[in-house]
Amino acid sequence: ISMMEEWLHKNRDPFTVLLDKDTCISEELSFPINTRTLKPTQKEFRTLIEEFWFEAYHVAVYLKRNDLWSAQCRSGLIRDHFLLKMIEWKGCAMSHWLIQPPSNGKNMVSWVDEQTWQEVTTIFSNGETEDCWNALQKTLALFRRLSIEIAQELDFSYPILIDRNITRFLRGLRG
Repeated sequence: ISMMEEWLHKNRDPFTVLLDKDTCISEELSFPINTRTLKPTQKEFRTLIEEFWFEAYHVAVYLKRNDLWSAQCRSGLIRDHFLLKMIEWKGCAMSHWLIQPPSNGKNMVSWVDEQTWQEVTTIFSNGETEDCWNALQKTLALFRRLSIEIAQELDFSYPILIDRNITRFLRGLRG
C-alpha cells in the first residue's frame, strides 16, 4: 500500500479502482485523496505573481541575448507553473470554489471560459526569436488579466507597480 499511497499523494485527482486482484486497496483509505487548497491566501496569490514577473524578466533577458534555449526553459516554467496555477484558480472561481480542475491542465478546454482558452492557444512559440517575444507578450497579457480578475474575486490587491515596472523594462529590452 505504501507505493499506492505515495502515488495517490502525488496524483490527487479523483480516481476509480477498476481491478484489485491482490486486494491491495482497502475500501477505506487512511488518508485524504484530494487535499489541494482551492482558494489561495493573499500571501500565496502575491507570491505567485511576484515569482511570475521575476521569471518573465529572465525570459526577456535571455531573448535579448538570443539565448533561445534558456528563454524557452524559463517560458515553460512561467507557463507550466505560474500561469497554469492562475488558470486553475480562475477555473475554481468560476465554480464558486466548489470544483477543482484536473491537475496539469488536463482537458483544459472543458473547464475554462472561451476567452481564456482562445488566449491559451496563442502563448506557444515556434522557437524563433520574434515569435518567442510575441508569445511572451501574450503570456503576460493573459496572466495579468486572470490575476486582476482573481484579485477582484477574492478582494485582494494586485501588485500593479511590479507589473508596470517589469512590463516597461521588458518593452525597453525588446526595443
